[in-house]
Amino acid sequence: FPVTISSVRGIDAPEKGARAKCSREKLRAARAEKMTEQLISQSDNQVILRNVDHDKYGGRLVADVILKDGSSLSEQLISAKLAKRYNGSGPRPTWCF
Repeated sequence: FPVTISSVRGIDAPEKGARAKCSREKLRAARAEKMTEQLISQSDNQVILRNVDHDKYGGRLVADVILKDGSSLSEQLISAKLAKRYNGSGPRPTWCF
C-alpha cells in the first residue's frame, strides 16, 4: 500500500524551491529527486521501510528505505554526493560553498 515518507533516516539532502539557500542547492535537490525516482522505479516501485518512526518534531515519518536489490537509498544518494550523513542533531550540512 502507498506510504509517504518525508525523511530518509541518516541523511541530509539538499532543499528545493524557496527552502534552498543557493542555486547549487536547488540543482543538487533536483538531481537527488531524479535519482530517487529512478532508483525506486528500478525497484519496481517497491521498497522496504525499516525503523519507521516519527521525526523529532512528531509530525513527519522517517525511515530507512531499502530498495528491492537490498541496497540502501540513503547510501546510494551519499555515494552520488546528493546527500550527506546527518543524524538530526547539530547544525545541518551546507550545500552552498
